Amino acid sequence: MLDANQVHFECYNKLNVKPFTIKWLRLPHGLDDPFLHLMGQRPNSTPKTANHEIDYVLTFGIDVTNISTMDLNFLAASDHQGIIFDLNLASHFSSSYSDVSAIPGHLLTSGNKRLVDSYLAYAHKQIEYHKIWDRLHDLHHIAIQDPSSFSGSHGHALNTIDNQLTEIMLSAECQCSKSRINKLPWSPVQQAHAQTYSY
Repeated sequence: MLDANQVHFECYNKLNVKPFTIKWLRLPHGLDDPFLHLMGQRPNSTPKTANHEIDYVLTFGIDVTNISTMDLNFLAASDHQGIIFDLNLASHFSSSYSDVSAIPGHLLTSGNKRLVDSYLAYAHKQIEYHKIWDRLHDLHHIAIQDPSSFSGSHGHALNTIDNQLTEIMLSAECQCSKSRINKLPWSPVQQAHAQTYSY
């Protein structure tokens, strides 16, 4: 659910979908627009401005049974109309989950300049070693030059980079905070995060 600040017709260039528009983001990922699915058209307008439907509800694997807009300033003062839709809550929220676990505290604080500098130096070294910038630049170049060729494998490559960056940051936190915690034994999770991975 988002205010995309982009009307539907701005997503097209002649007969093609413009790159980096809300339509371009929606189609490759199989997202549904319930307005189009249920009503065959989008609202004429969602904010006060006429012919300016810039608010979207996009779903994936969720069966929206009804959707409609509300009057301006209904329930809350706003220059946008509210959008309401019906879901089968029993179907979508019937799963059971484990209890929420406590998040372990951070080993690093931003107020300690020496540790922060050590953290950044380690992280930068790992980012250079794994060629993160080069790989991101290559993916960005593909997306800019030929958006239609940006495929699932490229998305997988982005997720791999994201996972690596997370590992680098966690490992950097463990590495530079050793002296602060007086070299107490690490937990198995901390030891795993402190490893250096090669991809």
